[in-house]
Amino acid sequence: MPDKKSESQVLIMTGMHRSGTSLTASLLQSAGLHVGRRLMQGTEFNPKGYFENIDFFEFHLDLLRSQGVNIDGWTLQENLDVPDEFIDKANAIVDKNSLSHIWGWKEPRTTLFLDFWAQLLPDAKFLLIYRSPWDVIDSLYRRGDEIFRNQPELAVKYWIFYNQKVLDFYNKYGDKCLLANIETIVKYQDKYVAEINQKFGINLTNPSPAVYDDSLMQANISEDGQRPSLIDYYFPEAIEMYQELESRGWHPNQTPDLSWNNQIKSSPYMAWAFRDWANYRLSAAENKSLRVELEGTQAKLEETLSQLNPTRDELEETRSQLQETESIVEQFKSQLEQTEGVLEKTHSQLQKTESILQESHNQLTGLRSQFSQVQEELEQAKSQLSQTQWDVMKYQSQLHHTQEELEQAEQQNRELNEYESRLMKTEMMLSQSRLELEQANKTQMRTIAQLHYTQGKLEYSDQYLAELERLEPQLEKTEIQLSQSLLKLNQVEKNHQRTLVQLHQTQGNLETCQLYLAESQQQQTQYKNQLEEWKRLGEESIEQQDEMEKAIAQYQAKLQATEQELESSQHQLQQTQEEKTQWEQEIEEYEKLLAAASTQEDEMEKAIAQYQAKLQATEQELESSQHQLQQTQGELQRSQKALNKTELEAEKLRFYQMVANSSSEQSEERKYQLFVWDAWCAYQVGDLGTMAQCLQRSLKYSPKSKTETLSHWLDKFSQFAKEKGVPFDTASLTSSQEWKQLMKRAIAVKSLVS
Repeated sequence: MPDKKSESQVLIMTGMHRSGTSLTASLLQSAGLHVGRRLMQGTEFNPKGYFENIDFFEFHLDLLRSQGVNIDGWTLQENLDVPDEFIDKANAIVDKNSLSHIWGWKEPRTTLFLDFWAQLLPDAKFLLIYRSPWDVIDSLYRRGDEIFRNQPELAVKYWIFYNQKVLDFYNKYGDKCLLANIETIVKYQDKYVAEINQKFGINLTNPSPAVYDDSLMQANISEDGQRPSLIDYYFPEAIEMYQELESRGWHPNQTPDLSWNNQIKSSPYMAWAFRDWANYRLSAAENKSLRVELEGTQAKLEETLSQLNPTRDELEETRSQLQETESIVEQFKSQLEQTEGVLEKTHSQLQKTESILQESHNQLTGLRSQFSQVQEELEQAKSQLSQTQWDVMKYQSQLHHTQEELEQAEQQNRELNEYESRLMKTEMMLSQSRLELEQANKTQMRTIAQLHYTQGKLEYSDQYLAELERLEPQLEKTEIQLSQSLLKLNQVEKNHQRTLVQLHQTQGNLETCQLYLAESQQQQTQYKNQLEEWKRLGEESIEQQDEMEKAIAQYQAKLQATEQELESSQHQLQQTQEEKTQWEQEIEEYEKLLAAASTQEDEMEKAIAQYQAKLQATEQELESSQHQLQQTQGELQRSQKALNKTELEAEKLRFYQMVANSSSEQSEERKYQLFVWDAWCAYQVGDLGTMAQCLQRSLKYSPKSKTETLSHWLDKFSQFAKEKGVPFDTASLTSSQEWKQLMKRAIAVKSLVS
């Protein structure tokens, strides 16, 4: 049965809570992505639904519960291990949901286990969604989770923790990830789906325009940048991370929107705190007023209910007395009308109160607009003041410009002379290094020749070993023949023993026959004597003569049979002796073969011992040659490193001289290029700390903005690498600790050019 996980295409959507993952899942579901059959129902915070597959949701809850972690995913624990018993559960859930050719799931807690899912589903693709920290934090506060009521700052910490997980995973598996801002996704829905199709090789259709409801996505950045500035003041790492997300994330025009950065103030504005205080007290007063009105209405309602209760009792009592109840009902009808009048008055008073509140709200809105105008005028005044200050600084810089140019010209001449002297020294060192390299090459050639000689000996040894290996089957064959001959010899000996036994038996029979023959001869003699006696007595009895003739005939037949048996026994004895002679000859031949094989085996063992000794000596020579070769290679590597270092210094000096001779560029731009070049040289030798220091110093002379400068660094490094023909790994550099610290410092430093 084919593996479903290898046939289907999986899209895993995840990110920080309240970052727009549900909206992304709904858009992709309308584009043809199967996100599950059992989905979580909507609530007041997600009216259209969460689009979370309950199977993966419950799996993550059980996994967090087994680790003793908050099941909502509110944790700052770095490494969350997945026990072995959960791996089979995960495979079962995947098999259950991988029914469609293109399927996936959305679950923010997946962010905590990205590495686990990447290992379990190596062909899966990841859609990483992020959102601005102030929008996420505002959404969490509006949802009113208990943990953020007691510790509201945790919302920022969790945003940083989740998005750091996203960035680390994106740096590690960039080819299978698509990182995007939810605002960019909403603005370019069709292009986002097209980017997914192009990057991951799938075929989703355009999403339905009816899915997105702009009222559900609220951008909560204030006009005066209060919330971003507040986050930047207390958690600057969150702003830095959001800026890095924007620089790494997908944008159809390759230009992220960083306009929000202009609204961040260096320190919280004083009016913000007092405004929040005033708004809080105003809301408290309004709540108190409404609470008083509500309590009054409830008191009147309770009074009315207390009046209705006895009426009900009396109505129950008057069921038996119909006439009395009619008058009582009329009386209570009038009381009810009075109560309704009171309720109408209360309702009218409530409407008046609402109108008063609306007027107060309108007045407050007017005051806010006036305050905004005053603040804009204040900002304009500040900008005019800063422009005036800038003009003053400009005039001062122009005043000292001539002096600086003279000093720079003298400094450039001194630096040029120094560079020329250093270039001469470098060329001398380069020539010396080349001589050393040539000497090392000669040594290497001698070593290679010696190695070839050793290899020739080794090949000869290999040939001899091959000959030994070729003779080994013959030796084994001879040994097999020898063992077969020994078996035959044993069989011959057994046959010989049997033949000897038969011979002894035949000799016994022969002796018996000879004894019998002697007895027969004696009997024949006796018979002859008796015959003579019978001849003498023949005349006496013819009957006795006939009987004697019959007896003689019988004895003659027995004698003839005995003679035949004797001849047969002699013939068998002769055959046995011939076989014995033949077997003795074969035994002598086998003994000769055995002696020859034993001699050959001894010679083979001696030859093997000699070749093993030669092989051991050859191996020792080979080890010695390899040791010499390693020493030569070590010297060659050291010479190569020295040569590379010298060439790097020479290239560095040539770049300095080229920049110094370039009179068209300004002094600050030349210094910027020199610092970037020094950073590139430090990166080539793996000194990332020096690289970061040089780039940090180049910020002071950069004519570009901070964002453009950061991008320009990577472009220059890529250009240098291309010119030199060496690879350049952007992901490895940007994920290093030195680069991240440089990003933090670079964002903190104010550019000298506005």
